[in-house]
Amino acid sequence: MSASNSDETLARLLAERRDVAAEALTHPIVFDPQKPADAAELRARIERGEVAAIYDRYDEQLRDLLAARHPAAKLSADELGQRVAQRLDGRPAALAGRWVLFPWSRRLVHLLDPDEFLELRTDRNRLKITRDEQRALRGKKVGVVGLSVGKMTVLTLALEGVGGHFRVADFDTLALSNLNRLRASVHQLGANKALSTAQELFEIDPYLRVRAFADGIIDANIMIVKTRRLPTRSAQRPIRFMLTSVQTPPQT
Repeated sequence: MSASNSDETLARLLAERRDVAAEALTHPIVFDPQKPADAAELRARIERGEVAAIYDRYDEQLRDLLAARHPAAKLSADELGQRVAQRLDGRPAALAGRWVLFPWSRRLVHLLDPDEFLELRTDRNRLKITRDEQRALRGKKVGVVGLSVGKMTVLTLALEGVGGHFRVADFDTLALSNLNRLRASVHQLGANKALSTAQELFEIDPYLRVRAFADGIIDANIMIVKTRRLPTRSAQRPIRFMLTSVQTPPQT
């Protein structure tokens, strides 16, 4: 094969395998292995090749959770192992907790269930705030418009467990020149900032509720972004918003 043919083949392979769809995949899929329908769907996705890698540290998470609940006991490794076994009560660990598939990376991760996940993930906040205060913060709804500086703000809030519902909006895409002030990976270059931020929020906590607005704030979605409808009555209540580096979308 000549050098020119080799170059053409490489260029064709790279073009064919370029992942242009992953950006649009912004929500993880959560499976409860105790539910037959979820277990069947998860098995089917694995068999179809939709999972590239499996990460299972559930046993470690469960040990950490039990140790955190009884800090004064200073449980030994053997004692923690016994408590884990009691907790599982004969079930395979693979059928406990939740399995979370992140479609954009095709990673499948084994995690604690939503309440225990939040309890352990925010455990080291307990000397700063009480459990009740943490739960109250989790109930907050936060909106951020403009996701250069705003991205770091919203990710920090999520890390601290401040907010359980997020709405993020930005029409712009990530450029190499943004990486002097915005934490991102080079494989995200060209991705919409709202969609990539939503993915990162879910990778911190897949049980969050996140809605991304890739068009930014426009007439067609401004009321959706600004308000939430209560489940039991029609009144609208505002979401707390931060506006950062807001620009006007280009006219089409």
